[in-house]
Formats: sequence, C-alpha cells, structure tokens
Amino acid sequence: MDNKGTALNEGGGIAPPTERTCRICGCTDSRACEGGCGWAMPGICSKCITERVPECLDLLIEVIMEIHQSEIDAGHHGDKTCSTCDLIKVARRMEAALRK
Repeated sequence: MDNKGTALNEGGGIAPPTERTCRICGCTDSRACEGGCGWAMPGICSKCITERVPECLDLLIEVIMEIHQSEIDAGHHGDKTCSTCDLIKVARRMEAALRK
C-alpha cells in the first residue's frame, strides 16, 4: 500500500480491484468453475445457483435474516405484515421441500 492506503502490486503500480468471489464455491472472475460460469447474483455464480441449490438457499436465508435483523434494529419491524418475515417463511418451506 502507498501512504494513502491504495493497494499496490509487487511492481509498485496500483493493484487491480479485488476480484469477485463466489460465496459458495470460491470461484473468481479469473478462475471460473470447471466448464465455466458467470455471475447469477452478487456473490453467487451461475453453476452454484443451478447445481448447489441447498447451499444457495442457506445463503439466501442468511441474507434475509441479516436484512430482517437490521429492520428490527432500525425500529422498522412493527407492522402486522412484514414482507421480510414472509420471505423467511417461503425460504424455509423451499428448504424443507429440497431436503426431502
């Protein structure tokens, strides 16, 4: 890093931006899955979204729970109908169906 906190490569030049990485399998922009893949959504590659559905669903539930907690922390969770709660219920039903 230079004195301004900019990431530098080994030659002292500015390092390229950090590559996107799949949160499930670890593939990156420069190292795709065997047979190829693309980005289905931020942090999840197309191969994982189609071939590793249970792990993707676990990640989806985790993200929904984080959003839900932030809504609760911000005081936005007093309504009788909470769309995030509904998403959690749907995701849990999907998870149960997939694991049968």
